[in-house]
Amino acid sequence: MEYPKVLIFDSAELLAEGFAEFFAEEVRTLLREKKFITVALSGGNTPTKVFENLAGKFKDIIEWNRIHFYWVDERCVPMNSVESNYGNAWRVLFEKTGIVAEQLHPIYGETDPDDEIHRYEDAILKYVQLKDGIPCFDMILLGLGEDGHTASIFPDRLDLFATQDITAHTVHPESGQNRITLTGNVINNAARIYFIVSGSKKSGMVKSIIEETTESELLPAAKVQPKDGSVTWFLDSEAGKEL
Repeated sequence: MEYPKVLIFDSAELLAEGFAEFFAEEVRTLLREKKFITVALSGGNTPTKVFENLAGKFKDIIEWNRIHFYWVDERCVPMNSVESNYGNAWRVLFEKTGIVAEQLHPIYGETDPDDEIHRYEDAILKYVQLKDGIPCFDMILLGLGEDGHTASIFPDRLDLFATQDITAHTVHPESGQNRITLTGNVINNAARIYFIVSGSKKSGMVKSIIEETTESELLPAAKVQPKDGSVTWFLDSEAGKEL
């Protein structure tokens, strides 16, 4: 594992703009060497701002139809729900890009989660190359919860960093909502991992994880330690104020 890089932007808006520009350049670089790449997206407010920037400045620049998009996790809700990570990405970004449906690989949150994890695993294996027998995404975008969770791996499910499974059915510990998530096993096999975090409420958690304090040992996001890949943290000034 490479030691994580940390980039701090003056505001949440500049963070979204900066990551969108970085993403577009990274895609262009990778596509010089590959016919297509695989990317797993996260949900949440900060990625939505990134999507808005991509849909504006970069919608005609990025070769969308050479990227297979997957989702790091999903709430078990219909795609047209305001809570759907896929639905949000479609409305804010993909509907405006002209991307063909074959490049988008959503998690079907309205189906039985114990069945869907197997269907989604098959969808991943169709295009994501294996490394050491485990899917290896070219890029994974992650968020950070105030409880230290990432994807839908919550503090009570640290076992998902030890399993050999690709996907898992989890439950939000407070709301009881069913979720489907990539496992830590797959996240840690990615080539490039990007945490995108904003807001002062997460600054203490960011500090603990990046500085590898004793308290971070029980936090899922601190378990993101790729075998051979890199981790980069993109923060706004509020999230990074304790570093």
